[in-house]
Amino acid sequence: MNRYTFIYKIRINPVRWQSLFMLLFILLASCDDKIVWEDGGDTPTDTQTSGMYILCEGLFNTNNSSLSYYDFTKGEMVSFQDEDKRGNDKTSYDFFKKQNGRKLGDTANDLQRYGSKLWCVVNVSSQIEVMDLNTGKSLKQIPLFNEGGIGRQPRYAAFYKNKAYICSFDGTVAQIDTTTLNIEKYITVGRNPDGICTANGKVYVSNSGGLNQNNPDNTVSVINTETFTEIKRIEVGENPGTIHADVMGNIYIVSRGRYDESSGDYDCHLHRIDSETDEVITTYHLPVLSFTISGYKAYMYSYNSKQESIQVMDTRTGQIIDDNFVKDKTEFTHIYEIAVNPINEDVYICDAQNYTVNGSVVCFDKNGHYKFTIDAKGINPNSIVFTDAPYQELPDDPNNGSTASNCITKVFEYMPAAGQFVNELPPYEEGDDETTMCAKCLQRLEQGSLVSLGGFGGYITVGFDSPILNHTGKYDFRILGNAFDGSAEPGIVLVSKDTNGNGLPDDEWYELKGSEYDNPRTIHNYEITYYKSDIEPNRIRWTDNQGEEGYITKTIHDQSYYPSWITASTLTFKGSRLPDNGFFDNSLNKWVMSSYKYGYADNQPNNSDGSKFKIDWAIDSNGNQVQLDAIDFIRIYTAVNQQIPSGAVGELSTEVQGIERLSYE
Repeated sequence: MNRYTFIYKIRINPVRWQSLFMLLFILLASCDDKIVWEDGGDTPTDTQTSGMYILCEGLFNTNNSSLSYYDFTKGEMVSFQDEDKRGNDKTSYDFFKKQNGRKLGDTANDLQRYGSKLWCVVNVSSQIEVMDLNTGKSLKQIPLFNEGGIGRQPRYAAFYKNKAYICSFDGTVAQIDTTTLNIEKYITVGRNPDGICTANGKVYVSNSGGLNQNNPDNTVSVINTETFTEIKRIEVGENPGTIHADVMGNIYIVSRGRYDESSGDYDCHLHRIDSETDEVITTYHLPVLSFTISGYKAYMYSYNSKQESIQVMDTRTGQIIDDNFVKDKTEFTHIYEIAVNPINEDVYICDAQNYTVNGSVVCFDKNGHYKFTIDAKGINPNSIVFTDAPYQELPDDPNNGSTASNCITKVFEYMPAAGQFVNELPPYEEGDDETTMCAKCLQRLEQGSLVSLGGFGGYITVGFDSPILNHTGKYDFRILGNAFDGSAEPGIVLVSKDTNGNGLPDDEWYELKGSEYDNPRTIHNYEITYYKSDIEPNRIRWTDNQGEEGYITKTIHDQSYYPSWITASTLTFKGSRLPDNGFFDNSLNKWVMSSYKYGYADNQPNNSDGSKFKIDWAIDSNGNQVQLDAIDFIRIYTAVNQQIPSGAVGELSTEVQGIERLSYE
């Protein structure tokens, strides 16, 4: 599945299913290498600040969000020693995982400090993670789902008088008591809220309507905090996003508008709203995509076809006081966030690099002179919280977090079909062959990262250090993927026992019979062939034994979609093809990939029974049940052949994150 790319706050966020203006994706190609700097700088220290939390959202739907902590008193990122599945030492910088024994979640979008707590908005996981400021220890996970069990997709948080206000893409704002951490109420606002702030006893919500590029919203909802009701909608420009209040109570909001193909520019404006009258009092015709406010200064990321810069506005006068804040020659690939340290006014710029490698955090003094650069130790850094109190390290706790672990110790085969994440998850490098790619797959699975199988038929074969036993009548193992409500990419699961005792997966394979095996729309003995082509570099052609043909079409990913270590001009896969599960939901105005009842990988969330499997389900090639006391090998292959006709999704492709054995001893 594709991670669609769009802009909000000061960052460009990779997301696959949200079409928040295709026009904003074009920015990725046009913003590169406009601001440049020379290497060097001082040692990353700050005598006035104890530390800072750096939130990295990771890659959409890969469950690799992370929270790192930079200790200014030591001049280093906090790290700890861990072991991989082979017992080798490794260094980790995921502070949240260290303090809590588990991962943060999928696509952490916003990090805010309120009092002694950290509030982290985790978009795809549809939850709020509340942590202790000094330790990073989780105090509570607050799920945000509607009555039908569908995630609300929370975006940003704001606070007022011991209440947290969370805006979500489903068009709601949640009110949460910051003491009890209980959700008190939801209210409906405009379409696809993409920013929130508070001022003068009111909450202001930017309604982007960005999931409908042809009909965006253009309003700001005003909420009375005493009654928690919407009292007004203020019209601004199209596709409003980042919204902040200054110290005088004025509200500033960016309307990102639409992309003009003829000029290569965006119709961006900055609006100022009087929080007393709730009227727009000034509109600045500036190419501002996003901004942040500190004191009386607004630091604005401005872009058009002629220039890219960070401008500074005096919010008291509305005048630009610095047309180019960055004084030293500095290079940014993709600006993702601007944060200002309230203690010493240093300005930090988060650079997402190419969105697939660790980003960086570049520090400037208040006058725009370069100080230092820090490796964010995570992908797509998007939020920074500063603290003047040193963190408190928690003692090791063997019962801290989940006790489940990935039990894969060997990857025997990795043969993905064509797909947008092929050659990326894991990454291909010149000289790699099937052996090295299998090793890379194992390394990713040991780290809890995703391996993509590509389109229909792509598969992976794995083994374990000991057999997985059959607990008759009970679930025996869980397959981890990246499915969530409304986003399933089902894969069929095969199992095998090492009957000949040679330690290789060369014995008979048995399919675990899932809920769709007897579905009349399931095609057994399906066969598909993919064609490697230099003539059509932007798509991979396929044909099948049903007389059909089509293409795996490139989305936002530029690498080859055909496995680069495979020299053959064609790839053929055989198996059972499940019915298409993707459809456009008019009520939600988006594509939905529904899950099947049971029996498939990457089909239901990892924490549900739908991700569990029984060896009892094993059947032979004729559909007859077989009795296996244990299994030694598992093979998973993508079992759907569907290309969603939207740049926000692409082909459906099964992803695997690991396998956990379930014990009943």
